[in-house]
Amino acid sequence: MIVVADAGPLRYLVLIGKSQLPGELFEQVVIPPAVVDELTHSRTPEAVTFWIKHPPEWLLVAPRSSFPSDSRLDHLDEGERQAIALAKDRGHPLLLMDEIEGRGAAESLGLSVLGTIGVLERAAKLQLINFATAFKDLEQTNFHMSAALRRVLAERHHLE
Repeated sequence: MIVVADAGPLRYLVLIGKSQLPGELFEQVVIPPAVVDELTHSRTPEAVTFWIKHPPEWLLVAPRSSFPSDSRLDHLDEGERQAIALAKDRGHPLLLMDEIEGRGAAESLGLSVLGTIGVLERAAKLQLINFATAFKDLEQTNFHMSAALRRVLAERHHLE
């Protein structure tokens, strides 16, 4: 399966040392140029910038071109808009994205969305990682989640 990704999941997977997971879970991950720009921004952690400058074989950067404009996406940042447009344009129904507004917009356009936690859960189900350990590492970053989601995950995965 080929998926399109926004910056968030890739960033957090790099930060917790699990950057290989998208390549193990999917045939290819495609990102738009705006996502590359986000991952190389001066405020981006060095590990993430290094990773995107030396991308794995399974990561493809879509060529810079005009992405279809959709006024329903105007409230999103450029990376989210381009990722959603790319997924729709290429007929890839799965989008890797964390931001709530972006996820809602993508789902309203018929895309399925999987975030960082979803990637970790999928990898754990395939016994590629230990979910509890990866989740603990994720909590040490600036990753944001609601208290309600944290409770659901704690119950589902028997976390402390």
